[in-house]
Amino acid sequence: MKVKGIYPWGPQWPPPKGVGNYDPGLNVDDYKYTSPVGSFEANQYGLYDMGGNVWQWCEEWWNAEHKYRVLRGASWNNGHPGALLSSFRSNVAPEDRSGNRGFRCVLLSVVSTRDEKSSAPLGSTPGYIKALREQRSLSPSASPNDTGAQKLTRVYVKKYGVSALLPTDVFPDAKKLSNSDQSFLQGNSWTGQTTVTFSSVREPLAKVYAECATEHSPQAPSKTVQYKVLKPTWFVVSGDLGPEADASLGFYTKGVKKDSLVVIMHFQWREDDFPFSEETFTAMSRGFDGH
Repeated sequence: MKVKGIYPWGPQWPPPKGVGNYDPGLNVDDYKYTSPVGSFEANQYGLYDMGGNVWQWCEEWWNAEHKYRVLRGASWNNGHPGALLSSFRSNVAPEDRSGNRGFRCVLLSVVSTRDEKSSAPLGSTPGYIKALREQRSLSPSASPNDTGAQKLTRVYVKKYGVSALLPTDVFPDAKKLSNSDQSFLQGNSWTGQTTVTFSSVREPLAKVYAECATEHSPQAPSKTVQYKVLKPTWFVVSGDLGPEADASLGFYTKGVKKDSLVVIMHFQWREDDFPFSEETFTAMSRGFDGH
């Protein structure tokens, strides 16, 4: 499976200028806060403003408990790679109000002016049938290199004594990160020692397990190779650490020459169940050269 649209604008990072209203720190737009509809180029489907500006309130619930609604698309003050992924989704209580959350107004690049009263029923037109057939043929098929990419991966954070169920990165073409790509890993940091276990199977993105993975996860791969993470550092990328807070964390390794990762985790917690709950995690993985 070859994924071209890791982000709404394509595979490259950072976002090129003119693709959307994201974090002002990325310097990709000229707006301090929100921007007018149609300020940026349309995507490949002819739709404007599908990413950035404000987090999009979605109709779907975050989980079966029906306490949180899903948010998608990032906003004018969200700029780290994890939040800008096409697949990324966050959650917030329906009663929440914020200057970076709302409903996205979408402008079509091509507007039909034909008289719909004189048109044939949509389902009977050859064009509709052809489009439907093409749509059904777009289902991706996994190649041998994608083995395990869609499976869930358990990452255990021993520092807090809890486990988190995280989805693996499904983007096998993720680029290698250089030192210049680490600028988003800034903020308050603290260090800790841990051991990361990588699958010995050569995959585009290795599955990651922390040192207690074997103990807690019988589904862990039987063939594993352990690499010592020499200088793991956790960074608060965004958010306020306090009650009702949300933040994004990332870590990177130094001294590991191959098969190392950067994992960005977004979590939310409440004061009564601090530090955080297992089901609120989402994550992304990126290739890293370890230098």
